[in-house]
Amino acid sequence: MKKMHLKHSLLVCSILLACAGQATATSYSLTIFAPPPDGVAVEATSINNAGVVSGNIFGSDYLSPSAVTWSGGSATYLDKAGGAFSGAEKINDQGTVIGSITSIVHDNRGNVPVTTPAIWNNGVATTLPGLGQDRDFYPTRATGLNNAGVVVGVSGFGPGGRGGHAVKWVNGVATDLGAAGGSESYANAINDNGQIVGSAKTQSGYDKAVLWENGTAIDLAVQAGVSSSLAMDINNAGVVVGRQTSGEVSSYNHATIWHNGVATQLDFAYGDSDALAINNVGDVVGYAPGDYDFPHGVLWKNGEMIDLNNYLDASLRADGWILVSATDINDRGDIVGELYKSGTNIEVGYLLAVSAVPEPSTYAMMLSGFGLLAFAARRRRGPQS
Repeated sequence: MKKMHLKHSLLVCSILLACAGQATATSYSLTIFAPPPDGVAVEATSINNAGVVSGNIFGSDYLSPSAVTWSGGSATYLDKAGGAFSGAEKINDQGTVIGSITSIVHDNRGNVPVTTPAIWNNGVATTLPGLGQDRDFYPTRATGLNNAGVVVGVSGFGPGGRGGHAVKWVNGVATDLGAAGGSESYANAINDNGQIVGSAKTQSGYDKAVLWENGTAIDLAVQAGVSSSLAMDINNAGVVVGRQTSGEVSSYNHATIWHNGVATQLDFAYGDSDALAINNVGDVVGYAPGDYDFPHGVLWKNGEMIDLNNYLDASLRADGWILVSATDINDRGDIVGELYKSGTNIEVGYLLAVSAVPEPSTYAMMLSGFGLLAFAARRRRGPQS
């Protein structure tokens, strides 16, 4: 494993922003995870309760990601176990990371990328087995992890891996969770009680949100007029978040929370929204429609939706920077996600860390060096209907 202090790629901006009119005035400091000189993109995917962030740094072609963690102002590159590329999805409180490693295999078709799910313990990568021959048609993915080290995801099954089933790995051994009454299923998250959430694809081709509990798949209720649904995360109290899709024509995804079996839509605007993560306090993060056709990273707290761009310094906003998503939140309330510069396709990772003491609102603008960078914006999505 290689550790590098990213003097040119980790930019720390102190901001302080307690927005008028909010029920809870919170101050945050902003850390921007920018690419090193030989990279073009960064994404922050997850944060644990120790404040360690997992994510990915992309090489100059945007096709060569490397999984990393950030802690205390430095980035640690994770072991690729002989592979060409790697990607980090989730980190738990023990610092265990899950994601994938991609190797290039040469066969009669030429050089073929083969992606395998992986788990990093104490910096050592171990690949996880799939359920069947899944290389060509349905790659195996690890997407969720709890503090006991149990991993969930999806794997192809049967000849050629056609189709996928939700899967759980315990100590590296895969268990098929079945199709949950549909043609395919996907697991996205697991809590410390072993409850798993995700979705199953119905025979008509739509996704339905599913909870696996004690070996049983339970369909999560949806509201009237919903054509499909997807569960993205679950906290230790069993509260689930994700999205519902309204109608079948000109439909939108709407961020949703399931509490005690009841689905409640969190956002009612035209345009897509999604609830991507929930902490054990009940705070929810994701994205919702924003200005100029760009989504905005949002926090749902105590029944209120808060645009995280309210916490972005005015000079950054004036320069075109937008917090376009919030991908994870820890129990302290620290948030990670993606920061985008409109008109340039520049996107970097960020951390909004709760500040105990308000800091000055002025700081040195350090983003001018990104002016020549351009890369395709990358979104973290669940399975599409």
